[in-house]
Amino acid sequence: MSVRAYLALVVMLLVGSRALEQLLTTNLAPGESAVPVTGTFVVRAFAVPSAVWALALLCVVALLRWWRPVFVEDRPVAAWIGLFPLILALQVVVGLDIESVADTDPRFTAVLLVAVLVGAFEEELLYRGIGVTVFRVNGYSEAHVALWTSVIFALAHLGNVLTIGPAALAQALSAGPAGYFFYLVRRWSGGLALPSLLHGLTNAVLIWPIIVTSARYPGMDFAAVGESLMAGLAVGGLVALWGRRRAVSAPGRVPVGVPSDPSGLVRKR
Repeated sequence: MSVRAYLALVVMLLVGSRALEQLLTTNLAPGESAVPVTGTFVVRAFAVPSAVWALALLCVVALLRWWRPVFVEDRPVAAWIGLFPLILALQVVVGLDIESVADTDPRFTAVLLVAVLVGAFEEELLYRGIGVTVFRVNGYSEAHVALWTSVIFALAHLGNVLTIGPAALAQALSAGPAGYFFYLVRRWSGGLALPSLLHGLTNAVLIWPIIVTSARYPGMDFAAVGESLMAGLAVGGLVALWGRRRAVSAPGRVPVGVPSDPSGLVRKR
């Protein structure tokens, strides 16, 4: 698959998903989409469109015979990259409004959890699965694989301007770094399972106050702290890698095969 074909696939999915969501939610009874939303709204607006397009993407993977490159990561990274999934997990734990969840019908909570996990799997499959593989097979360096999949992930969120207005710009700006962090989780964990799980749980924490309580939970402020910390780690890793490259390429020094990698020093096998 070419990069152009991949971009066309992304656009088709975004447009198709929005159209399917509108089709499924048009005939909802008044109030079902008002906060707190109903389980029916969650199923129609989130779960079904995500499941349909996830199945479509799996068909694309099957046609391309890309099961292993899409779902299995064979380019390991340094152990310290494990700090990224750890921070993402802490964001979920600290950001979750446990009291509100306890007061909510567990059936609704289960439906919402399934919906966000399916949605996260669909996005990870499209961007960190098929996207990463497309750029790799087209000869892009790993640094550009990470960059362009994250940029496309961010731009895709601009489509939310149709539902949340100007706030979509801030969402897109935060989605770019988040896409890079999930890319690192894929590299560190060896596949799509962990980034899909953390992506889904993160989304659950972020949308809970929007569609359930209409109130901001103070613990969500840790998300900003966590993203800042991960950004600092990423920048620090890039600076360290750049410094090492300069050292080994200095006159009189013999290069020792430092790899091109945006996530830090590659882990020795």
